[in-house]
Amino acid sequence: MHRSAILGLAAVLALTTGCGDSRPTANSTPATPGSYQNGGGLSPFYAEEVHDGRLHVFGSKKTLEEFHKTKEMNPLASKRLIGKGPVVGAGPQRMTIIVETTKDEPAKDKRILRTVAERYNLTL
Repeated sequence: MHRSAILGLAAVLALTTGCGDSRPTANSTPATPGSYQNGGGLSPFYAEEVHDGRLHVFGSKKTLEEFHKTKEMNPLASKRLIGKGPVVGAGPQRMTIIVETTKDEPAKDKRILRTVAERYNLTL
């Protein structure tokens, strides 16, 4: 009987604390734009930097390192998300989002867009 009470308490705690999943959800507060990096090694790489009022999003460490040197993204390997109609910026705080793209890795492009959309509660 004592063992089942402990298991029940553990189940309630797991449900109320979210089992340690810290990803933003549609109802959570979006992240604050800035210098952010996650992943690498065995997990997918994701990084972002704010420069000149734009949010630059990267899916590879190499591209991030090149950006740190030049403060520019290759226009042939990036995509600007500036919104539609009267919306100036598609991103957080109405920023333009510039996303790294790779024609040979469409899955990486989708992963980057999905991650930035989840972090800032955006519909892209």
